Amino acid sequence: MARYLVKAKALFQHIPRTGGSWVEKAIDLCKIHRVGWLEKQPPWLPRKHALLNHYYREQMAEVKFVFAFVRHPVAYYESVWKWLGKHGGDNIMRPAWSWHPHQTASRWYQPDFDDWVFLMLENEPLWYTRLIEQYVGPRGGEFCNFIGRTEHLLEDFYEAMSSIGYDIEIHRSGLAALGKRNAIDQTIQWSDDLQTRVLKTEWAMIERFYTGTQQREPLWI
Repeated sequence: MARYLVKAKALFQHIPRTGGSWVEKAIDLCKIHRVGWLEKQPPWLPRKHALLNHYYREQMAEVKFVFAFVRHPVAYYESVWKWLGKHGGDNIMRPAWSWHPHQTASRWYQPDFDDWVFLMLENEPLWYTRLIEQYVGPRGGEFCNFIGRTEHLLEDFYEAMSSIGYDIEIHRSGLAALGKRNAIDQTIQWSDDLQTRVLKTEWAMIERFYTGTQQREPLWI
């Protein structure tokens, strides 16, 4: 479900596997008043990860600021495959749901990471770039006011909150201590060929969010 920050009229778009659970915990730690739209969302949607066009008009009329986080494609493919394996691969879809952001990835799931990546590249080119655009809009047509990066989650969260009037400096040490949320520890060994293909296929997303940006020490990768 969405996280609507009442005072700032801000909406957090929770893209799965980008540190969103950490962001939700951080919002609570900073004592920022938020409400969920769980009861107002249609039951056929995975409410936690709904798109903006899934919300009702009267809900969106109250939104003045939208923010989200993205993750580097290489790390994202790894994280999604781990999550699919944890949840039974292609059995993640609930019968009542008509859409899920990882429905496509689930369809091609394989227990072997290389096999899954190969099938994704063959059958769903630009998969991650297209997924991100559903949440934040295309380049030059963004409907998010702030797009942070998972690799710099702490600093980008601080910047997002500061930009909408929340003074969270007093909570910095607590935020830094939150650590990972919903992380799945499993080492992935990429083949050079597949990683190169992912980098080439998803280059538009990499160029958009990961080139020419200020370098900071990541909270985690």
